[in-house]
Amino acid sequence: MYYKLIIPYKIDKKIFYQYIFSRNMLITINGRIFAGIEFEINNFTFQIYNQDNYFIIESLNEIDFEYFNKISRNILAVFGFFSGFVPLEKGYFFGYKNQNISFSNFIYENNFINTYIGDNLVTTNIYDFYPNEDIVNDTENISQKMKPISNKHFLNLLNNVLSNENFSAVIYSYLNISNKNNNIALNIQCASYAIILEMLTNIISEENKEKLYFIKDKKLRKNLQKFLLEKTKEFFEKNNLENFEDSPIKKRLENINSPTNRDKLLKPFEILNIPLNDNEKTIINSRNDFLHGNNIVEGLDFSEQSKKLFYLSLEFNYLVYALILKYIGYNGIVKNLPKIYLDHYQLPELENEKYYKDLSI
Repeated sequence: MYYKLIIPYKIDKKIFYQYIFSRNMLITINGRIFAGIEFEINNFTFQIYNQDNYFIIESLNEIDFEYFNKISRNILAVFGFFSGFVPLEKGYFFGYKNQNISFSNFIYENNFINTYIGDNLVTTNIYDFYPNEDIVNDTENISQKMKPISNKHFLNLLNNVLSNENFSAVIYSYLNISNKNNNIALNIQCASYAIILEMLTNIISEENKEKLYFIKDKKLRKNLQKFLLEKTKEFFEKNNLENFEDSPIKKRLENINSPTNRDKLLKPFEILNIPLNDNEKTIINSRNDFLHGNNIVEGLDFSEQSKKLFYLSLEFNYLVYALILKYIGYNGIVKNLPKIYLDHYQLPELENEKYYKDLSI
């Protein structure tokens, strides 16, 4: 059987596939160019496209329904992450006997959670990087660094979602928090992004353990630990201090080479060659304030509180998004959401920033 997932939607939203995805992914549907994308995974070919007010995922090969049902949901998540939009109201699964669309039967309908409306940070439309002013003299530089989402990027993200439960939790959590339809309070957004950031950096840190150690030589690390344990034990004995074996000092010395929580958060950005300015480092270090419920906007009036929390939420959004993009191999520029949304407030943190962030290093 061949299957389609068809999702009707009423919102007036046009998806500009040609500005997000690479040319070799774009397809023509019923004479309409750039109407969708096509990709292959696990020897199955899929198409995503719009037809009137219907969003459609279609398998071009015979496929088991259970597998189509599972993978189509993950395809929706990955597509939404890149495009900033995917309708998720009620979807209908249809089965077909052959590719000539000989209708076989209606399978079932499914109520999804909520249509995803977020921000697509990747674009090859140069005007997206100048929302509030005329294009200026660094257009050549920008044009060279604008990169679309390639087939490889799309599949890397989809495969990670399918094969890694922790990574899948990162993506679905990100989509939930960044969905403007969910109307989540700004302080909750910041706290949630801080959790997602920690989840993601843990994944990257675990895969790059050796790069996190200050002393790179494993033998030297062990020698240092052994030396400190022996000397401290001697100190306990010499000064008639009891119970060294069960002391918190011994436990700390046994982990003397372990990276700090701060290193685990910052090092992944260095590993993936993501430049961080001082403001971004400060925001990463502030994640404990949100996790522990500290009020970081205390003393500000309501308007200033909202402004600061919105700024922090957008920065956290970017930090998570940038890590995911670089993790799947993307190198290009992305929208600088804080600058785009808040430039009119003339925040000192954004004074010297451009409307894009450079991940092409």
